[in-house]
Amino acid sequence: MTHRTKILVIDDEKDIGVIIARCLTRHGYRVHCVTGGKRGLDEAMSGKFDMVIVDWTMPEQSGAEIINQLRASQETHDLPILVVTGKRNPDFLDDSLNVGADDFLFKPFALRHLAKKVGRLLHWASA
Repeated sequence: MTHRTKILVIDDEKDIGVIIARCLTRHGYRVHCVTGGKRGLDEAMSGKFDMVIVDWTMPEQSGAEIINQLRASQETHDLPILVVTGKRNPDFLDDSLNVGADDFLFKPFALRHLAKKVGRLLHWASA
């Protein structure tokens, strides 16, 4: 992907979004952060983004609900989606992949792992 690759970050914790944005901006991506699931879904459905990073657990609208709606839409069904979560129960992996997430990261995560996963997902999406 090029330096024009646009990534949407949806997380109810603004600080997490800022950290993700700084990391990915350093790697040449354009990043837009949104706090809150409803607004995040509206932004994601706009078709302006090449990838979505979404928090799994948010009060207004969960990551699972957002992913379900993105996968159901013709315009966004093939967007690469990375889930970030602090949830570490044994069912999480199956749950996230079953709704259509492409990969996930557990919070807290190393920024180098974030950058690698984003690069890998974007590479797969362009192949």
